[in-house]
Order: sequence, then C-alpha cells, then structure tokens
Amino acid sequence: MSSDQEIMTGTAGDLVLCKAGWVRIKEVLSPRGKSNGAQIKYKMWKNVWMMLRKCGNYNELLTYPDSVKASSFTVEGYPLCLEDFCGFEIGEFDSYPHVLAIVTRNITYLLIQTDKKEKDEWVETLYKLFEEQSIFYVSVMMNSLIREGQAELRLLSTSVILTGNNPPVCLGKWLISDIRRYGANVDFVFELSQRFVEDNKKAVVGLSTTDAKTIKKRFDEMARSSSAVGHKTHQSISKSSKSMPPQQVQIP
Repeated sequence: MSSDQEIMTGTAGDLVLCKAGWVRIKEVLSPRGKSNGAQIKYKMWKNVWMMLRKCGNYNELLTYPDSVKASSFTVEGYPLCLEDFCGFEIGEFDSYPHVLAIVTRNITYLLIQTDKKEKDEWVETLYKLFEEQSIFYVSVMMNSLIREGQAELRLLSTSVILTGNNPPVCLGKWLISDIRRYGANVDFVFELSQRFVEDNKKAVVGLSTTDAKTIKKRFDEMARSSSAVGHKTHQSISKSSKSMPPQQVQIP
C-alpha cells in the first residue's frame, strides 16, 4: 500500500475508507440510464484519484483530481452512485486488457489500475463489500421483455440481474419477489408480475442456455430463502413466485 493510501485509510464514525488509489476511469450508460436521463462525467478515459468507502449500510465511490485534495477533507469528491449495484467483472474493453467493470443499474464504471497488485486489491475489496454472485452465460430469446442477444444472468440472494457485454451494462434488475413464475425445459423462462407489463404484453424473459436446470435450482433456493425471511415487495414471494411445469416453459 502506498503512503498516500496509508494516510487515507481509516474510519470516522460509520464512515470507513476501504480502498483508495489512482485509476483511469470511463463511464458507460446502460439502456435504462439513457431512458432515465442519467448523466455521466467521464465520457472519455481520465486519470483520477478514487476512494471507495462504506457509509453505514451503503457504499460509495468518490473521485478527486489528486490524493492531496482527497486527504485535505476540504474538497468534496465527485460521487459515483453504487446504490443499484449489479456486479463487477474483469475483461478487455476499448482494446485495454484487464479492465475492472463495476456495473450499476444506470451506469457502468470502467477502471484501469496502475498495476496488477492494485487491480487485485480493488477486486478483493469489492468481494468483501458485495455478496458473491452466481453468473450464467445466456442468450435472450426473441419476443422477450429484454432485447434479444448475448447476456449474462447474475443471481444474488434476492436479485435477478441481466447484463449485456463488452462492456457489461445492466439490461434489467428485479427482486425474486417480482417474478410470478419460472421454469426450465431446454431453455429457462421467467415471467414478471403485472406491474412490469407494457402494451398489454406479458413481461416474459426467455433465456437460451445450457444451464437451465441449474438456474432453476438457484431460483428455487432464492424463492425459499426469500419466503423464509418474510421478504416482501408488492406480494409475498410464497404467493407470487412459483415454478412452472416444464410443458409450460415457452415464450408467447
């Protein structure tokens, strides 16, 4: 850890600095971010001093021109929202290898660290702050709520997330309690609750995958766990989400 990072690491009440260092950053809007009118600051790659800190029950990223301004505590850092965290991965983007992509519902943050050690420390910190995901490579089928094409299905304890690739952006994020029913045969299909219906069409997502049965098993586990802890949104998961018989698994 550099001397700058040693100066910056510490706690203040419920505020915990988890990681700090130089990164090269670029932001990419997701389809939802574009429709929501989300704004980004880093349209092109830029070197910044970045801090990742835990504030009570949520985490945040802040960027500064340099470490001096960050350590002075008199300059307010530019905030990057992590409220709708959707996962992270390492890949090649814009011809740069080993780019760390942090995906949120509206914006994906692409980060290039100064060296491999720095990158590994950022990844380790993210693993500590956010729960581990189950990731499946899928293809969204025609007539689905989400546009067809290659995607990644990410499953957290209570969330179902679809991300595109190169770079990864959020295509959709739902709670397990938002899902009315689901099932697997050759493919995997899930249907969302009525509040996601648009233009009188069923809110159905079909996924072509070789892992259909494994995905269904994870959905079963998530549904049981959510029901056990009394997790609710508009309806109880025990009433709203159910497995479909294999013969019913199809896209309308």
